Order: sequence, then structure tokens, then C-alpha cells
Amino acid sequence: MLFNANDLATLGADEESNDSVTSLIGSLSFSGGEADIRKQQAKQLIEKLPTHEGLLPFTTVGRFSLHELLLAFVEVDGASDVIASTYSISEQPLRAIRDYIESGLINSFALLIDARFPIRKPKVAQFITEFATLGYANCHAKILVMRSKTRSVTYVGSHNLTAAHRLESGCLFVDTAIADFYEEQLLTKINENLYS
Repeated sequence: MLFNANDLATLGADEESNDSVTSLIGSLSFSGGEADIRKQQAKQLIEKLPTHEGLLPFTTVGRFSLHELLLAFVEVDGASDVIASTYSISEQPLRAIRDYIESGLINSFALLIDARFPIRKPKVAQFITEFATLGYANCHAKILVMRSKTRSVTYVGSHNLTAAHRLESGCLFVDTAIADFYEEQLLTKINENLYS
């Protein structure tokens, strides 16, 4: 069993902030700039993940973005292969991901993105091709599969790969079978719609 009903009581929304991340990692006080604080909060959530099979549902109101969760994962778990899908992505998260690829913390990055994205943001779409295996399809799914040497973690939720400033929710699964399922689905779509 991945969890029982009693486990969910600790994952409920904090009444003061409407943010279950507060319930999971407590009220946080960090020094540093906003980006450092956001990444530290994402890292604390990653550190709450079980080492082996399990799940961690959460909601957050602008505490961190999906790319900050990804960067926190590779900082905690080490070099990883990453496959993602999103409806939208912005330049700042892409630059951070590219920097982590260049540093060796992200081994490979494959991305499935909505087919209309190059029309909406042509310069950003061109930038992605410099470092990612890229496919375009009618896509609204927000999925992130992260595989390190020690575990496979899958995120399924509402975050796009953009700056998050509103209520978002998701679930992190530490489960190889779930990662295998989403990886196969995403890679099939990417390969069918490969950007060249």
C-alpha cells in the first residue's frame, strides 16, 4: 500500500495560507534572494519524499515553480534524466534547465509541448531546440519524469514550466512503474511529433 487515510491528514491545506506545503515543511524563513528561497522550499519538499515507493500530494500558492522542483530534485538526488510535458514554458525556467544540463546535473531533457507554442512564443521555442529533444502535439498535460541513479520520481499536476504565482496542485510519485508508464507515453508522442 502506498499510503493510508491517516497519512493524508498531515497533507491537508494549512488554514492560514491555503497551502499544504506549509503543513509539510512548516513556516519557512530563509535568507537570500527570492529565487534562492523558492528553490530551498522546493528542495525541502523533495527531501520529504520517500526513498522508495510512495507518494506526496501537495498544493502551493506561488512557493515554487515546477522547474524549481526539478532543479531541487537533481540537487538532492544527483544527475538525472528528465522527460516533461507542458502547455507552456517560459525563458527563465529554460535557461535554468539548460544551465543544469551544462553542469551535468541533468543528463538528458526531452520535452513534449503544445503544438501552438511556437506560434505564441517563437523565440523561446527556438531556444529549446538548442538543448532538448523536442516534440509538439496538442498537449495540456503537465508531467515531469525524473530518473536518478537511486529512484524514479514522477510529478503529475497543474504546474506549467513557467513562473508559478497562483494556486497549483500536484502529486509526486516515487514509483518506477508510474515513471515507466508516463515515460513511454511521452516519448511515444515526442517521437511521433519530433521537431527537426
